[in-house]
Amino acid sequence: ELINTSVDYDMLQSLLTGNDFSLYDTTNFKAQIDGGFYKLQTNNRHKVIRNIRKNEIDVSFPIQTLWLDSETFKLRQILLKEADKETQKFTAWYNNHQNVNEQQVPVNLIFEVKAEKDKVNITVNYSKVVLNQEITIPYKVPADYIKIEELKKKEE
Repeated sequence: ELINTSVDYDMLQSLLTGNDFSLYDTTNFKAQIDGGFYKLQTNNRHKVIRNIRKNEIDVSFPIQTLWLDSETFKLRQILLKEADKETQKFTAWYNNHQNVNEQQVPVNLIFEVKAEKDKVNITVNYSKVVLNQEITIPYKVPADYIKIEELKKKEE
């Protein structure tokens, strides 16, 4: 709500695990070195922003910039913002990567949301990370439970 954009389950999961969005367009990135990281951003981004500001394109879409660790290629930072709204942006930093089941996983996440006049910072520190392990939820079906299909058959 703060930056007036929608976040779906895939985006939220990606943000909390330090991964890129699976449905985001990754076909046309411009790459460069920035502070020891690989910086990837949408190619022709400046041209698109210029056309939006000139009202030649009447659309607003999120622009994603990624910073990858040059040794591990793990995501270290994400910047999301609308092409036509420079004052509204979402930044995520992924720090303190630990080896879990032979995978580098960030255990310290910092999220910063900036809007016109507001700013919100959220810090997440994972105390325990488990990957690819089946989760069981203790639950017992009551003895008097009747499946819906069986109820329908009885009604017929």
